[in-house]
Amino acid sequence: AQPNNFRDFFRTGTELINSFAISTGTEKAQTYFSYTNTLSKGIIPNNDFKRNNLNLRQTVQLTDKLSLDLKANFIKEDVNIRPMTGAANHAIATLFAIPRSLRLSDVENFETLNPDGTLTQNYWAPPTPSFQNPYWSVYRNLYERKRNRFIGLVGLRYQLLKDLSVQVRTSLDYYADNSEERDYNNTFWLTDYPGQGNYIIDKESNQWFTNDLLLSYKKEFASQLSLTVNAGASLEQFRYDRTIANAQGLNSPNLFALSNAVSISPNIANYYPEAPFQRTEKQSVYASAQIGYNNYLFLDLTGRNDWNSTLPVNHASYFFPSAGLSAIISDMVRMPAFISLLKLRSSYAFVGNGTKFNQLKPSHQLVPGGNGGFLNLDRTLRNANLKPEQTRSFEAGVELSLFRDRFDIEGTFYHTNTVNQILEIGVPNPSGYASRIINAGNIRNQGVEVLLRATPVQTSKFKWNVTLNFGVNRNKVLRLDTLQKAPPLSSPETLGMIVAEEGKGFGEIYTSSFIRDASGAIVVDDSGKPMVEGDVSKHHAGNYNPDWTAGLTNTFSYKTFSLSFLIDERKGGVIVSGTQALLASKGASELTVANREGGFVVPNSVRENGAKNDIAVSAEDYWKWVASDNIV
Repeated sequence: AQPNNFRDFFRTGTELINSFAISTGTEKAQTYFSYTNTLSKGIIPNNDFKRNNLNLRQTVQLTDKLSLDLKANFIKEDVNIRPMTGAANHAIATLFAIPRSLRLSDVENFETLNPDGTLTQNYWAPPTPSFQNPYWSVYRNLYERKRNRFIGLVGLRYQLLKDLSVQVRTSLDYYADNSEERDYNNTFWLTDYPGQGNYIIDKESNQWFTNDLLLSYKKEFASQLSLTVNAGASLEQFRYDRTIANAQGLNSPNLFALSNAVSISPNIANYYPEAPFQRTEKQSVYASAQIGYNNYLFLDLTGRNDWNSTLPVNHASYFFPSAGLSAIISDMVRMPAFISLLKLRSSYAFVGNGTKFNQLKPSHQLVPGGNGGFLNLDRTLRNANLKPEQTRSFEAGVELSLFRDRFDIEGTFYHTNTVNQILEIGVPNPSGYASRIINAGNIRNQGVEVLLRATPVQTSKFKWNVTLNFGVNRNKVLRLDTLQKAPPLSSPETLGMIVAEEGKGFGEIYTSSFIRDASGAIVVDDSGKPMVEGDVSKHHAGNYNPDWTAGLTNTFSYKTFSLSFLIDERKGGVIVSGTQALLASKGASELTVANREGGFVVPNSVRENGAKNDIAVSAEDYWKWVASDNIV
């Protein structure tokens, strides 16, 4: 046996960061410049990351009343063999399934060069699209992405009066990705294209352009009242462009050029990029005011109206206000000496939101094929009457500081209702669609959050800080949709699906299950293997949300040095693990160790005729059956 043939595939990840900064200035102008270089090697062989970051900040007091603020940030990134997630990461999936009898040194010899220039992948089992030699995955399925990103801001601020100022800003966040994928011939999962390998070029750009104007007024009246008012407007524009060139196979083996393509396509396999040209715009006006009394009682009011291009014209405008009240009790009344701060706060708020691009009308696409191409119909049923999402929330909290800030407590209770939440849900296949866009009726979330901070030890040179956070959230789908009461949120798969179900929590999981008789006994077939109910909508497994979450951070500081560590916990919630199923089906899980000699009778099982089951099944047959052929 080779117990470490899985672990030894990985390498020790490293990251090297070098940076320097320069700052200079006068009374009226300040300049800051920094450069950071990052070199990282991932734990997967051939996975590398490089980043160069240039940052410039310039502030200038142009006149007594006018100031200028400039920010510029340029980031250049190169990523080689970015790991995919889930089953798409063929290297990791194969490592989970690799026989523990194989030596990794044999697996490393992953290819053979043939006389005709093609390559043959060295693999220990019959080829399947799901698995291949992990070294082939990282050295012969090459994915490289280069990103250039620019973030810039120009702001001018003018002091109109002593208590009144105006600010105007323009900002840009733009990045362009240039990606190449090179897949060599004899890649097992490359089943969609003929020829000798494949080559894909993917170019993508994203641009956020924002302009805003803000008036600010701040005034103290007498010695007890204060007023702060802000009012403004903003314009946010988003632009997205994407171009894909897919060779759909290569005429000559492993010559990665579009001139060597079998047939160039703007799509990747069965994936059709949704709306490769996107434009959205949001216009907003907003205002806020804070009234303070004696610096211990504060009333906060806000209001905002958005006009969002992602919504239909009759619903594009939506208004959302908020109000909050806070009081510093420790400043209002005399408190015991050990209480440093006692603050109470509460608020009620409305928050509105639009959706993503192109959720209103169908988007059909012309794809290659036939005489002039085929029309690929949009299988998402769009909603031309979408309403904006609206979240109504109430929050109340307390902040308490004791023993000269050596011990702090913050507690928050919240209750939110999200109405008209925009969701994409699955629909039955006979409808002709795969999914549709809806406004979900009413989804409630409520819970508590607690934050504790303490300094158990503090001297002139040493300090020990402890932070504990704890949270509990409970959600419920109060009202969902007039047509479907439990629509899927994920595509139904062999493992199961996630649904939103009226009367239950958001994120219920349904899975396949054993067929049982009226008494709960498992029904087996003539070979002694459990019979499986493949309809994943019939068995409720639970909800993926945790019962509670918590985190504990300890920080030790000595002079200018510090050391910290975090313990994070997520308790409760149901998960369905495809990884565990894969391990069990290949005999690589501890679950499969028992009963390998002689087999076993499935516990608490009966035959189809109701008689007690006495047919033994081998461990190999059992786990292949329930973890691969019929996943339960």
